[in-house]
Amino acid sequence: MLINREGFVPDESYERMKQIVRVGVDLSVRSRAAARREIREQRSEDRLIAAQEKAPPKKKELKQAVEDSVEKAAVFAREARAAAAHGDVERATKLIDSAANEFRAGSEINQRLLTERGMMRVLSGVGLQMAAFVHEINGLLGMIQSIEQTFERLQRSENFSAPTRHGMAAVRKVWLIFGELWSVKLPIWPM
Repeated sequence: MLINREGFVPDESYERMKQIVRVGVDLSVRSRAAARREIREQRSEDRLIAAQEKAPPKKKELKQAVEDSVEKAAVFAREARAAAAHGDVERATKLIDSAANEFRAGSEINQRLLTERGMMRVLSGVGLQMAAFVHEINGLLGMIQSIEQTFERLQRSENFSAPTRHGMAAVRKVWLIFGELWSVKLPIWPM
């Protein structure tokens, strides 16, 4: 008879009590999840809307933003030249500052475009290398399976003497140990 430290004897009534408590906890968790379902759905919807608002602008939009920035800077420069010609130095200075800010903003957007292009090249190169690596690994796995099947056929064959079969069994044992190392599945590559 098994008795735990508290002097509790686990019998049928104890098991029934465990089952009742387990069902109670499960029902509590389910009812809480059901009660909070609307809140979770609302938060999920809010996050989706926020993600759509924060979505990075498309390449075409970035190019248009650069063009708009350059156009605004050119307008500010023309107005500054006209203000300077009329002797309004203070207004011309403000317009030149505005033009400089527009050029700076356009330059930042242009830099972002160039960075994205470079990143795409790097990522495509990594993807190609990874695909080649997976291809090689799959080829090795195919060879391993072929060798294992050959070992099985040879060991079942009765054309070999007992010592030869014994040697093949030893090699197969080593092979199986080696195969266990290959059986570890990495989450990146399905086998």
